[in-house]
Amino acid sequence: MGSPPDHAEDVLVTASLLDITEFELFSMAYRAWHCDSASERHLERYFAPYMFQGRVPVWVQQFTRQVLSERGEEIAALDVVPQSGCLGDLGFAMRLFFPPPSPRSLGPLRFTAMLA
Repeated sequence: MGSPPDHAEDVLVTASLLDITEFELFSMAYRAWHCDSASERHLERYFAPYMFQGRVPVWVQQFTRQVLSERGEEIAALDVVPQSGCLGDLGFAMRLFFPPPSPRSLGPLRFTAMLA
């Protein structure tokens, strides 16, 4: 049996794909699920457990699943999904926001590292 899905990672990928903050994603998901807008204070009740414990409400999980399934080709084109599954949460987030530099951009540093 496989490992459970990482819903927090889905939130990160979906927010990145839509070019919005995670809090804005929660707001959109709430509106889609409840057919009503929520105040910031009300959303904070759900957002805080996500930020500190990685707990994602079911309505956010559903929203991210829907977006990711509809925009799957874009995700593959962006290469934001770890290929081997060896990156942890921090490594995955770092890869999303700070892609590794190309070997050309490293210049003399790359050459020095190769000699060492």
